[in-house]
Amino acid sequence: MFVSLTSEKFRRLFLTFITLSCLLPVLIMIFIIYHYTAPILEPYQLDALRGIFNIGILCMLLVQGLGSLLLLMWVNSFEDLTREMEYLSSSHLQEGSDAVEKSGNELTKLNTIFNRLTNELQSKIQQVNEHATEMQKVTAQVNAIACTDDLTGLYNRRHFKQKLAEASRRADKLEHAVWLMRFEVKDFRQHTETRADLLLEQIGKVARENLNGEALPFRIGRNDFAIILSDCDGKTTARTASRLSSAINAHEFKDNTGLSLGDITISCGIANYRNNLQVLFNDASKAMAMAQKTGEQIAVAPTI
Repeated sequence: MFVSLTSEKFRRLFLTFITLSCLLPVLIMIFIIYHYTAPILEPYQLDALRGIFNIGILCMLLVQGLGSLLLLMWVNSFEDLTREMEYLSSSHLQEGSDAVEKSGNELTKLNTIFNRLTNELQSKIQQVNEHATEMQKVTAQVNAIACTDDLTGLYNRRHFKQKLAEASRRADKLEHAVWLMRFEVKDFRQHTETRADLLLEQIGKVARENLNGEALPFRIGRNDFAIILSDCDGKTTARTASRLSSAINAHEFKDNTGLSLGDITISCGIANYRNNLQVLFNDASKAMAMAQKTGEQIAVAPTI
């Protein structure tokens, strides 16, 4: 069991030991001088050396006293540090405060306090990391909501502009191909508002199920859809359009009562990026208009 430096009994013993350790060398020196050195000296020699001896003894006492004073000041500062650490940590370490009080001397107390503060800090860091992870999830959800069309679950028009610009910059820098596919539902205006919403909702579901990760689907208008395809050629884009068109033709579109919404088909137009986004969009629009006019499912922009 360690005894605290603040214990009065230990303090008295400590001060006594320091005093004796400082005075004992001086007393031994005085004893040697006056019992062994002084008797063999002549009177005139003793008179000549007495002043030097006295000055030497005073200097030794001064150095020893100064050392004792500095040591006591260090002990007091150490005790003050311990008390301040206990006070500052008391509000953070409500539990286990008795264990700190009974933990032994100042070194043991400080070690206990530091350990508990370290544990508390690690706990707070873990909580911050958990909150940061949760915030990342919430941010991802918010971003997903911000760029998603509520009705179809596809990306919205704002996200379409952003992704199309990114694809064009990547194509300009790396010389990768970018294709744009636009499509609309044929005879869409014949449906009522409610039936049209159900139709668009199911169109979005079919598109998500039949497009791979390289094809990004968007709803950019009421009955206006677009798909960005990067790093692929015209044949791959045409196959993607054909697969989506066939999936929509084969899907049974129904309303809330289970009644069929009729046979649904789409008109698709595809175009290749040629260093100008506006030209790309216009080419895809022209190709889609051509498919609508001719009754074809897929038309390729004639300017590519």
